[in-house]
Amino acid sequence: MTTMAALLGGRWDSLLMRVAEVTAAVPNVVVIVVVVSALQSLGSAVTFSAMGLLYWQTISRVIRARVLRLRGESYVEASRAMGAGVMHRLRLHLLPGLTPTVLAYGALLLPRLIMLESLLSYLGVSSSASSAHSFGRIIAGVTATLTPLSRSWWPVLMPCLVLSLFLLALNVVLDALSKRDHQSAR
Repeated sequence: MTTMAALLGGRWDSLLMRVAEVTAAVPNVVVIVVVVSALQSLGSAVTFSAMGLLYWQTISRVIRARVLRLRGESYVEASRAMGAGVMHRLRLHLLPGLTPTVLAYGALLLPRLIMLESLLSYLGVSSSASSAHSFGRIIAGVTATLTPLSRSWWPVLMPCLVLSLFLLALNVVLDALSKRDHQSAR
């Protein structure tokens, strides 16, 4: 949608960017906690849908900037001058140029979303809070065994360290995929 709006420009592009600015002004974590708390009975899809609905504006701006740059390239202009339609230009020229950008941004966003889901399940708000397979639930389970009088901090260290290592490994893998795709796009 962002790609088409940026390619065509005009009213839709302007409207989409205004909506992105409004959603960017909202404190995302607070809205996600409220939405997920209210709709918790609908399942874990609500958590991920709420995160997607609130974190789309940044990638939308990145995609828009990339499309505006690509549509001014000589090969895209030549394609348009030769009579190629919008869908042709989109499919053959813009989407292949957008793939490395989307993968690179995904490599930055996915660890943030995993941390957010862990926070929500730690707080008991996420619909996956009942699942024992969430990092947040594991950390919450460990902290529940601690008493205010105990000064032991090390039981919490292991799940937090595993979460950190998982996010680091995920970041390395996504970065390698992004670099590989960027090199193959050349």
